[in-house]
This record gives sequence, structure tokens and C-alpha cells, in this order.
Amino acid sequence: HTGIELDAVWNISPFVKLEGMLTLGNYEYGGNSTDDNVTNNDGVSIGSSTLYLDGIKVGDGGQTTGRLNLSVYPSSDLKFNIALFGADNIFSNINAEDFDEPDGGNAQLPAYKLFDFGAGYNFDLFGNNAYLRLNINNLFDEEYYPEMENNYLATDDSTNYMGINTANRIFPGWGRTWNVGLTYRF
Repeated sequence: HTGIELDAVWNISPFVKLEGMLTLGNYEYGGNSTDDNVTNNDGVSIGSSTLYLDGIKVGDGGQTTGRLNLSVYPSSDLKFNIALFGADNIFSNINAEDFDEPDGGNAQLPAYKLFDFGAGYNFDLFGNNAYLRLNINNLFDEEYYPEMENNYLATDDSTNYMGINTANRIFPGWGRTWNVGLTYRF
């Protein structure tokens, strides 16, 4: 595979920091695979086989991803952050044995963007340092699908949802979730 990854941090001021990450990938199989001696379960030769994998995309993750995180520190004890994560060029996992005909393709999932929010506060508790943190993931409760196990292409004849053939086994992403943590140092 080929690709590029970038990470950057910009301290805009003592009170504001911007962090970013970008990956641009091209993860694909680089050639077909031919076996001139395919055997059955009894070890008897039954001929040859070619798997037409050249150019088929590797699944199970966005080939293009990015994240921006803006942190604001109104005081030395208080922090807020909001982050945007996006993923695109998300392809299905494949079963290589299904590519026994030329011109096969990958099913592709729709791109998505998610916002996360966080807030943290340092304070004194019984003479020791404490830190309270709130995280809200998928702040706007976006519907998204980050992974697909099958590789049934969407066609005019198939039942489709969001551009995905519903015969596929897809895994929805988490809706809005939140957590609160308290750290106490003594």
C-alpha cells in the first residue's frame, strides 16, 4: 500500500491549541493470484484457479481519515475541547476466493464525520489534587457505518440503504455516548 500521514500541533496562544491528523491511503491488492494445481479435500488435482485481486481495495478502515481538535484553556484549571473526525474511502472486507471472475469490485461505505466534546477541571479536594473530566463522543448522534463484513455491491435491483446493499452485514457506529471520570491524587 501507499499513503501519507501527517500530524501537527499549533499552539495558537497560551490559551488555545489546535491539533490535526490526516491520513491519505491507497491500500489495494497489487496483482492477481494464480494457482496451477488446485486440489480438493482428498488431495486430487482439480485444475487451476486465478483470483482477480489486482486493484481491489483493502477493507476494514477508512483509507482517508482526518481529525482536528481545538482545545481552549480559559484558566490553568479549566479545559474545553471540541474535535472533528472524518473517514472516507471505506471499503468492505472481502473473501479473496469470491474474486474468481475478472472485473469484481468492492462495496464502499459512505463517508462520515463525527464531533466529540470534552471538558476538564482541576480542583482541590481534601487538600489533594482532583481532576474531573466529561467526554461526549458523537456529540450530534450521527448515524454512520465504519465496517462491513460482506462484499455485495449495490445495484439497481438490490435493496439499498445509504448506498449500501442491505444483504451485507454492516456494523453501525456508536451513537452518542458520554463518560465522566474523577482522578484523585493523594
